[in-house]
Amino acid sequence: MRVITPRRAAALAVLAGAGVLAPAAMAADDTVPLDGGQTTLGFAASTVKVLTGAGFSIAPVGPAGPSGASIAFPVSGGEIDPSNAAGVINHRGGLAITKGSTTVRLTDFVVNTVDGELFARVGNSRLQAIDIDTSNAGVIRRGPGNIDTWVVRAQAKLSRDGARALNSAFGVTLFTPGLTLGRVDVRPSSAAVILTGGATTLTFAPGAAAALTSLGITPDTVAPATAPNGVPSFPITDGKLTVRFVGEVKHSGGLRFTKGTVVVPLTQFIIDTQAPPTLTGNVGATSAQVPLLQLDLSNASTGFSGRQAVATNVKASLTPQAAGALNAAFSTTAFTAGLELGTARVQGRVK
Repeated sequence: MRVITPRRAAALAVLAGAGVLAPAAMAADDTVPLDGGQTTLGFAASTVKVLTGAGFSIAPVGPAGPSGASIAFPVSGGEIDPSNAAGVINHRGGLAITKGSTTVRLTDFVVNTVDGELFARVGNSRLQAIDIDTSNAGVIRRGPGNIDTWVVRAQAKLSRDGARALNSAFGVTLFTPGLTLGRVDVRPSSAAVILTGGATTLTFAPGAAAALTSLGITPDTVAPATAPNGVPSFPITDGKLTVRFVGEVKHSGGLRFTKGTVVVPLTQFIIDTQAPPTLTGNVGATSAQVPLLQLDLSNASTGFSGRQAVATNVKASLTPQAAGALNAAFSTTAFTAGLELGTARVQGRVK
């Protein structure tokens, strides 16, 4: 079974930095950017024996270099779908194949995992040099917090164009399409994550709870938000965060403040962790996002663990807009900008 399934083509996209076209482009919301990691190629002993016996030598082109018995090519960028590794992965360095006074350098590899192709720069041209067979490969989650998606145990085979180019350059017929080069392990590092679920909770500060009680205002949740043990929990619907925890986290449900016949719902929360970190939402029936809470991450703990994006001890205080809206709705001046409403905890499920 093919473990990397081609995704529905949405449009043609240029492979980043490569100048060639990806035949099955994916929507940006489905992919994460890559920053770091490596792809290793371990040559098959039988192939090495044939090539060395014919007078050929193979050496890495920097910054590629040895990694145990393999050659490692640093990942320089690209984008993949983290659920199945479908996408494009760019590399630095390459290989130099030499016989006598002739050397062919294949550099700046671009791996298209959708179609199982590796493109390389040869001189001033781009060549689809290698076919990558993933029929017996595996897609696994590794790296810090298990947020990286790797493809392991794939097989690299010389493509028809690659064989033709090498035979022409060296004046031989040794290189044949389908020649097994060896095992490929693609191990990129993700620069961001996509969120597909989880929840954000808000524990009210004692002072805020006492102030609401003294005003006769009752806080409650708007479904599908819930309040187990009295702590409001807002489902995360989607979002995208860099590994430095910069980005957006979107929610469903919300909070409702009630006093007598006056009801003020705050819904559709979006946490934006870019400076200044803010939680926005809809007030009442309006559909426009309004800054509701200022978020203080200075003493927060953020990170990734078990494919979860987690931020704890996030202080949440009322914005001037939120304080003004609540004061107007309940005919009071008790709500002030900067009033600490509580402490938030974000725990999002990583795709």
